[in-house]
Amino acid sequence: MGKTERVRGRLVVHGNIQKVGYRAFVSLIAGNLDIDGCVRNLPDRTVEIHYDCPKEELERFKQAINRKAVDITDPMQINVTKIEEFDENSKGFDPKFIRHPFEVEYDSGKMKQFEKESLERSEMAILAMTSMKQDLGSKQDVMLDQQKETVETIKDMDKNLSGRFDWLAERYGEFGEKMTNMENDMHDIKDDIHEMKEAFVKLVDHMTKE
Repeated sequence: MGKTERVRGRLVVHGNIQKVGYRAFVSLIAGNLDIDGCVRNLPDRTVEIHYDCPKEELERFKQAINRKAVDITDPMQINVTKIEEFDENSKGFDPKFIRHPFEVEYDSGKMKQFEKESLERSEMAILAMTSMKQDLGSKQDVMLDQQKETVETIKDMDKNLSGRFDWLAERYGEFGEKMTNMENDMHDIKDDIHEMKEAFVKLVDHMTKE
């Protein structure tokens, strides 16, 4: 098997991505894939990612970090609006940001280890909270869609039942009319039989008297 081709470069991510745990989110995704590098906040409120990874993993990485908010008006939800990609020959790429394993680059290079760990825990807590809100929002949307489908199903059933009841009423009306006609016919037949019996009695009576 040939050696896997690796690519290096930088991504600049735009959107509501600072102070919502996005750096921790990117770090977790990179850890699940074969991604080296780091992620850091920039002063213009974008997030910069330096990467070194197998070429086939880069697209998966970009898709995974392209997270959308359920409610874009909620400032506590991660919402990526654009990802710009630059190769290693572009201005701004710096090999010193390629770290193994992938890590979060914090603003202060003088930060002590325990301060860094505390900040990492804080970002993970923020990420957990924002993820929970987004997941709940997604589930609420699904539940609303299911409720709408249920209402539509009930409406369709109601229409079908109404149609069936109308059909039964129509058929029942036809049946009742037929039964009434049959009953009238029976009365006519009975009258005819009664008249025939009377005529026959009179005939017999006349014959016996002769």
